[in-house]
Amino acid sequence: MKSKNSTGYMIMFLETDLKYAKKFDETALSPVQKAVYEKISEAEKEKVRQGYGVSVIDLETGDTICVFNKDTYRPPKRAMEELARALLPEIVEFYKDENNRKEFEEWKKNQEKNK
Repeated sequence: MKSKNSTGYMIMFLETDLKYAKKFDETALSPVQKAVYEKISEAEKEKVRQGYGVSVIDLETGDTICVFNKDTYRPPKRAMEELARALLPEIVEFYKDENNRKEFEEWKKNQEKNK
């Protein structure tokens, strides 16, 4: 844990497509991950072992204390489709404005220069 004076932490389990999960290796945990893993409930440990994406957040600062399964986390296809449906109207509205399109093209050119 980062802070001895912390008021607590929150564990966020991300909806995960478990078919992409890798075998959990407890021996590969960092010292911070080990400290958190030892404190969580057996049910929470089981979700970590299954491969769920997990973020542990310090409630006082909002900082991420640690994550589990970040390298193999994949949201379910359904969740991605729902996000796309939610964002699409805003994207369409953005591109209706010619100034937005021009600014985006300039941004893309700058991104290419900075590669």
